[in-house]
Amino acid sequence: MSFLIALVLAVQTPQAASIAGNYTAISESGTECALVLMPPARRPDGAMALMAGAAGLAAVAPDCELALAETMFWQLEEDDGAIAFVDAAGETLFAGERQSADAPWTGTMSDGARVRLERNR
Repeated sequence: MSFLIALVLAVQTPQAASIAGNYTAISESGTECALVLMPPARRPDGAMALMAGAAGLAAVAPDCELALAETMFWQLEEDDGAIAFVDAAGETLFAGERQSADAPWTGTMSDGARVRLERNR
């Protein structure tokens, strides 16, 4: 529930707004999974909470066989550019980092498997 509150109170920033789009998650074994990251939520007028990042909804292809298949939300940390995918219960399914704004995210899924997240151009 606390993640849902964070989602509603998330601040939309230019970096976070540019995150929205189509992505492919690729595991070390070569398994691929399509994802769509929706634009970030906006902070309601008058909201008192401040966050250093942003969050939005995510949709995963129904045939996804990776541990991140149940992803419902994405969360971006503005400070370090780290991204996380979270399920409806608030459990982190993927946490990744990237070297630069143009680089793919790389990280670990909840089952310990490494995955690369690439934007589809």
